[in-house]
Amino acid sequence: MGLSTSLGRAGFAVHSVEATSALRVVEGNQCDIVLLDGLGAELTMTSFQLCHEIRRRGSQIPVVFISDNDTIVERLLAFDLGADDYLHQAVTPEEIERHLRAVLRRSSPAPHGDCLAGPGGIELRPVERDVRVDGKAVRLTAKEFDLLRRLLQHRGSPIAHDTISWRVWGYETAGSRNFIEAQVSRLRGKLRTAGANDVITTERGFGYVIR
Repeated sequence: MGLSTSLGRAGFAVHSVEATSALRVVEGNQCDIVLLDGLGAELTMTSFQLCHEIRRRGSQIPVVFISDNDTIVERLLAFDLGADDYLHQAVTPEEIERHLRAVLRRSSPAPHGDCLAGPGGIELRPVERDVRVDGKAVRLTAKEFDLLRRLLQHRGSPIAHDTISWRVWGYETAGSRNFIEAQVSRLRGKLRTAGANDVITTERGFGYVIR
């Protein structure tokens, strides 16, 4: 059974289109989520470029990659370009379905627009998906935003590596803590550039915290 058929039976209305048509579908608000489905070498820069174009044009529609090239380099690139999840081709259709539903839940508007404040002049507004440091906008990827929001929501309480991985990416850390460490490092760098220094503290052997 093909993936489209499995997702259809699970209640999704699936429309398969080429990359050149995908942007028109996204810009016309004709879908709720984009699944970039590639096999091995077929997952070329075209898919990455498509993700980049979706974000460059201001769309916040969730984007999920699926590939059998499950390397740390490709995962990081996908998330840097604004992807919301990255799955290995070997996962079952049932797992893919649950990941898609989890991404859709996380991307749904927050029930209120309360501002989350942090040290260094950080302000995060969940509904607007807006982050500012001393009033200056900070441009984050979708996952960096979710990571910062999670840390601010639990300000003062350290969060374990695996908890961050599960809550932000929807799955256990992919075999190594290097992935989470790299993501935290990138977020730290962007906050530091904006003027918020030493905001995220490492709890050695456990995880991270914003105090």
